Amino acid sequence: MRIPKRLFLALSAAILLVVVLFVVVNNHAARESLDQSLRDRARELGSAYEVALSSSLVSASQMASFIAADVETLRYMARAREALAGDGGDPFGSHSAEVRYLWLQAMQPSLHHLRQRFGMNELEFHLYVNDQAMSFLRLHRPEGFGDVIEAPDHPVNRAARTGAGAAAPVLDAGGAALRAAEPVRWSGPDADEEQLLGMVEVGLSFDALLDLLNRRLGVQAAVVLDAAAVEGVVALVVRERELTRLAGTSCYLFTAAGPDADRLKDEVTSCHAGVSVVGDSVPVAGKRRFAQTVVPLELAGAGRSIAGAVVLWFDAEAALAAYERTLVVNIGYAAAGFIVLGLVLFVLLRGGMRVFETELRRRTSEIRQLNRRLTRMATTDSLTGLHNRRHFLQRMQVEMDRVRRAGGELALILIDLDHFKQVNDRYGHQVGDEVLRKTGRLLLEQIRSVDIVGRYGGEELCVLLPDTDAAQAMIMAERLRAGIAGMPFMAPGGTAFRVTASLGVAQWDGLADRDTLFVQADTALYAAKDAGRNRVVPFGPGPPAGKRP
Repeated sequence: MRIPKRLFLALSAAILLVVVLFVVVNNHAARESLDQSLRDRARELGSAYEVALSSSLVSASQMASFIAADVETLRYMARAREALAGDGGDPFGSHSAEVRYLWLQAMQPSLHHLRQRFGMNELEFHLYVNDQAMSFLRLHRPEGFGDVIEAPDHPVNRAARTGAGAAAPVLDAGGAALRAAEPVRWSGPDADEEQLLGMVEVGLSFDALLDLLNRRLGVQAAVVLDAAAVEGVVALVVRERELTRLAGTSCYLFTAAGPDADRLKDEVTSCHAGVSVVGDSVPVAGKRRFAQTVVPLELAGAGRSIAGAVVLWFDAEAALAAYERTLVVNIGYAAAGFIVLGLVLFVLLRGGMRVFETELRRRTSEIRQLNRRLTRMATTDSLTGLHNRRHFLQRMQVEMDRVRRAGGELALILIDLDHFKQVNDRYGHQVGDEVLRKTGRLLLEQIRSVDIVGRYGGEELCVLLPDTDAAQAMIMAERLRAGIAGMPFMAPGGTAFRVTASLGVAQWDGLADRDTLFVQADTALYAAKDAGRNRVVPFGPGPPAGKRP
């Protein structure tokens, strides 16, 4: 009896050892898989944040470009410069105050619309005086004006230096925001070159960006900033009103989004980029456990790059609970026997991995779809489906570079719908939008596959024709003019009407820059309007095409 008993005990001990090793090995593999999946999720969310940030800056740039291109902006900015000169350069003078009041009254309806529709919370107009950008009017804070932006990396100063739009996250005395600036230029009839009047600055809050991530991806998010940088830049009253010093850290909490973010913020230990945190050190909010990743955030301001971070927390409860359940099942099946446990574990692990991989593929697909949507938003005009102004200009520069390398012809057509404001005033903006949509579809139907068509702003459209000379471009422009003039439209109440368009054509000489080609086409466009509209006019000598009905 002793030998069988001893053998039984020895075999039992051996089986127990094998089972324990089996459980340990499987537990280690499950933990590695869990950690890897959370790290992958953290990287995906970091990429989604970068795309969302880029899209927000593009939106701010588009709004700044739209406002800078408005005729009213040019008119008031010119009046503001004259008033400032009349006050001897004092922005608090009576002439400046009068222009500022009229400008504020004229822009208030537009500011409300931009806030409601696009989330813009700051709109500021700067005059460029004595090589400095001075704030003349802040619509979001009318009492604040007259200060000079000194930081060279601020988008306003970058736009003044380069003559092109600039956008970046910014930290200044008013706090952190996504800022974009666009120069406003004017050329008088006797001027040899364009004059920089000032800049339009648009600001979007980080709140809208974090809310987007929370709504679309279920992410809890917070923006944290280095305390030393904040205290050296942000005004004390703003720090006390909008920022929270995080205990035990050298960080300020600027903003947060998500129902659990307020509790999770206490887990922040650094204002700089880090790695995802999993396992025993996961933050806990209520009954849910979260993993986190910290994305670096560089803000312009005070003449230097300011460090900060965006902390993203994502729900890890399901993944952690699945891991814990797997461990319990492994131990339970080990007590029942090595063979049965091995088979059951094999089936469960295979099934669990399939479920996990399916969920991972689904989430990855969602992220890719989001990236594609954000890319479309960044490159396409939402109303007409054409390229937006920024993307059109990028494509135009690529074509110009190609022609410089390989040779060939390149022509540009600018199209402006005649009396479009009257359509909006008479029939309403919905009818005006339908006119723009149908016109955009007509252009896409008429152009070649190599041609590039975009919405330049308002009712102004543009078509770039590679490998096309001026004569061929005139033929294409006349076809587009006739097509627009022949399109029927229907207003509310059954009233039928038509619209016409004036077109300007310019051929690139292979030497001028992009802005010069636009000026040439724009000059031809205004010549078409001066000649009676509903016609095509080339830049330089040559008779107009088309006729006014």
